Amino acid sequence: MANATMFTYLMHGTKQSGGSTYTYTKLVDITSYPDLGGTPNNLDGTTLSDDTQVNVPGIKKLDALEFGFNYDRENQDSYARRRSSSRKPSRSRR
Repeated sequence: MANATMFTYLMHGTKQSGGSTYTYTKLVDITSYPDLGGTPNNLDGTTLSDDTQVNVPGIKKLDALEFGFNYDRENQDSYARRRSSSRKPSRSRR
């Protein structure tokens, strides 16, 4: 069965203060997204009494996620606003 990717967006979640709920806002319309989930690496579980190599599934590796989108003025302004609002004031040392 095929999965539809229509209406797929890159979203940003902000945790509400004092609670466990999140508010999500749409960042951009994306043109591509990475494979989610990853395959587990194999760990060698071979002992000296084994006649063949034994592999045990390990942890799933999750690389950096890269999303494709069409860069335009609206996306640039949205990114600049989000970046400036998420910056914390720096403390100067004496």
